Amino acid sequence: MNTFRSVVVLSLLFVSCLRTRAENPDEQKLDEFSSSFWQWRAQEQPFTGDDIPRIDRPAGFTVDWSAKTIQQRLDQLAEFEKRWKALAPAASAPVHEQVDYRLLGSALARVRWELAIQKNWQRDPEFYVEQTIGPVFVLLLPPPPFSEERQREIIARLKQIPATVDQAKQNLTDIRQPFARLALEGLDGISARMQQVEAGLGPEFTEANRKALAEAVPPAAKALADYRAWVEPKIPQARKDTAIGRENYIWFLRNVALLPYSPEELL
Repeated sequence: MNTFRSVVVLSLLFVSCLRTRAENPDEQKLDEFSSSFWQWRAQEQPFTGDDIPRIDRPAGFTVDWSAKTIQQRLDQLAEFEKRWKALAPAASAPVHEQVDYRLLGSALARVRWELAIQKNWQRDPEFYVEQTIGPVFVLLLPPPPFSEERQREIIARLKQIPATVDQAKQNLTDIRQPFARLALEGLDGISARMQQVEAGLGPEFTEANRKALAEAVPPAAKALADYRAWVEPKIPQARKDTAIGRENYIWFLRNVALLPYSPEELL
């Protein structure tokens, strides 16, 4: 009976919190902003080999790192930042509301860090290894069976690889040597590895999708092999420095990591 009473009390408290939140127009606006931002982020966020920031993508997601799209994202980010600043809570606002606001600011700052400060899309050839192989890899992580929808998503992302490689060649105007070497390592033996992917997935696919897979893999493999051949001769002339710089690092600590410490204090 005591356990039952505790559950009832906790349930009533939870419902009360939800009601309070729903009755607070400022928090509703913050919730609406959060929803719109994360829907956009699911389309915009680059793929990475790091498991921690991995997020689900909407059905029919398409990788796009064209110069036009990058500029559009910067413009959209500026609008999100403007909206976020207008939602700043008062000092008397509930702590959880202030925390939500700060965390959304951190998420926005992360986008600015990626697009306008770090600029891996301009400096890092390995970045495009992650934007080509990465979108396919994340769809292979869940265990079988492979639904037909999942099969079609894999095929669509394989078909997108040549276009992403073309965008990489246009965007990489400030290549850094260490990053380029990592890209070469990541693409070593890529043609054979793509053939292994096809061989492994074939038995899991329907007959029609197996045929589509066989048509999608060779152009993807060729594009990646060509990309490796494009990067390699650029290494000797590429800049060797990769450090983002003290001021940019401090900006990251303050705005993304939300840490008040200096680099010296962290050390």
